[in-house]
Amino acid sequence: MERALEQVEQHCFPQLDAYSRCVERFSSNWEAACWPQRQKLSKCSGKYVSEVRIIKQACPAQLDAYHACLERHREEPERCADEADRLYRCTDRAMSLPGDIDATIGGRYLYEAQPSPKPKPRPRPAGTARADGGQGGAT
Repeated sequence: MERALEQVEQHCFPQLDAYSRCVERFSSNWEAACWPQRQKLSKCSGKYVSEVRIIKQACPAQLDAYHACLERHREEPERCADEADRLYRCTDRAMSLPGDIDATIGGRYLYEAQPSPKPKPRPRPAGTARADGGQGGAT
């Protein structure tokens, strides 16, 4: 999860800063007051930060539960520590999976890795013998 946050800071710092300042300014109703800033941050991070796309794909239930908890406990976000921990563990698992993480949801591959295609045989010059005794080249 740290890697994702670092990427967001690197690629979307202006949006992250604006959202953070808004949340501080409107602590009692930040969810509604800072919706435009949140949308801009979400759009930027979804576009430029692959880790965020991975988290949204691999951990949607944990992400939704965490956001719902924050919505219920605006004044006491520390009450969402369990949801934050579940989201953190899911993102760590998702980030450590080998292969094409974009093809996973909830840590399970949607499809198995496809074997590499076999190389096509090169055409042999006309008149050369093949290993099976036939003639290569155009017929």
